[in-house]
Amino acid sequence: MGDLLEARIERGKIAFMPRALVDRGIAEGLAGHTFQTDRLAPLACASHNRNMTPLVDSIPLTRDAHGVYRVGGTRVTLDLVVRAFHRGERAESIVRKFTSLQLSDVYQVIGYYLKYSAEFATYFEKREREERDLLAAHPEWSPKGLRERLLARRKIQ
Repeated sequence: MGDLLEARIERGKIAFMPRALVDRGIAEGLAGHTFQTDRLAPLACASHNRNMTPLVDSIPLTRDAHGVYRVGGTRVTLDLVVRAFHRGERAESIVRKFTSLQLSDVYQVIGYYLKYSAEFATYFEKREREERDLLAAHPEWSPKGLRERLLARRKIQ
């Protein structure tokens, strides 16, 4: 429609004029004339939309054998990217932190997550529960008291 008609706002109404007339300078003679658009606009849009090729791009997100989502064919999990995003990090800083990621992959995954965040809610709850259980089973992995343990180890040596 943009190639066929030019839109102008006149007296609070939208007026359409054939672009060929505007380009040739004939529009001055038709000033104030409003073309009937209730028939032109839907037909023009419908004909252009039928000829469009749908653009489909795959999301660089895979699910491994353990049910964990990985980004861009790497070992970086969706959890890490989404946590960084929620902390306010931009896609560029996430890529600097995880050098195996591609910038375009991070943008796509964040956009996909934002669009389908409700569907991912149960996945993230499950992942957080698994993380808590794993850390509870291994207190030696906990960062609490890490400095003290390292200093105590230094004194023994």
